[in-house]
Amino acid sequence: MQDRWERMLGRMEGWIAAAGEVAVIGRNDPTNTVEDVLAPAATQMLDDLTSLLAETRDWLAPGAREAAEELLEQRTGRGQGRSLSAATKSAARMRMFLGTFRYHLTNREAEWTCSVERAFLHLNRLLVADDDVRRRWTETVGLHGERGAEMLGGCHLLQH
Repeated sequence: MQDRWERMLGRMEGWIAAAGEVAVIGRNDPTNTVEDVLAPAATQMLDDLTSLLAETRDWLAPGAREAAEELLEQRTGRGQGRSLSAATKSAARMRMFLGTFRYHLTNREAEWTCSVERAFLHLNRLLVADDDVRRRWTETVGLHGERGAEMLGGCHLLQH
């Protein structure tokens, strides 16, 4: 999932760079680059972002999901925003989104949640595949109850 998001973020960075180059040219856009290139590319990119968000909503950290939803809410209607000033505003919004999204994507709490999930998955597989591990857990739970399971689980989690 993260790889798909990184590709999307790279695509946005490319669009922002192109918008910046057009902005350097100045207010006059004699080749209609905004109208012919930037605006259609932004529309397609935001349509793809909408699809990606729908597919990965449950995987994303809440702050990252909110940042993507906010960017999509600020989107102009089709056929609008085809001026240089609109492209500049869109580039600024995308820059802000990139910073916020990447911050939440690399959120330590989200990483810890993934580690915990991975530890439980590993433990489940160990209990199925390894007779010694299963016997140790069964004996510990038999002697110490839930507290024993928590001690073994805590040790297993620390290994991850």
